[in-house]
Amino acid sequence: MDKAKKTVIEIQIDDWVEEWQNSPVKPRNQSDIIAAMQETPIKPTQMGRLVLAGRELGEADADILRPNRLTLLLGAAYQVTRMIGEKRVDVQVGDKTYSARQFIANVENGHDVESEESSDAETAVLVDIYDALAVERATKYLFTTVCGFIWERMLILAANKQDVEDVADTLKVYIDNMVERLT
Repeated sequence: MDKAKKTVIEIQIDDWVEEWQNSPVKPRNQSDIIAAMQETPIKPTQMGRLVLAGRELGEADADILRPNRLTLLLGAAYQVTRMIGEKRVDVQVGDKTYSARQFIANVENGHDVESEESSDAETAVLVDIYDALAVERATKYLFTTVCGFIWERMLILAANKQDVEDVADTLKVYIDNMVERLT
């Protein structure tokens, strides 16, 4: 039996460990992460470095983040998604030209997905903007993700006793302006 050669990715994080050691913020669990990000101007990338370093040093909960393999995979998937989003195409609408995403991913549960578990597995993960499936996906995204984002922000306003009807009216004006530009 042949021994399969193992491919291993090793990442030096000595600088992250030094950052952990010098930081007044020492996130050891999810509550620490949230509290620190509420109380300080720390950004997610810096927090990620601190959490990874703390976990590897045994100072933070072992399950504070997903395993390294999954964390690495999610980071790579995020970068692939960004690459796809940067591919733009000019769209002619009347006498105006707009720049739009060239490719549309599938949408499930309100998120663009490029996963193997997609229920849309019979079709390509990405379709060109001019593909009929792109229309279906764009509509689904507007009705799920965009409406979900609006709902979450409206809840924040309502929780703070703001006039959500006034905000909704302003949103309608913005939408009407977009429609006017495209018709």
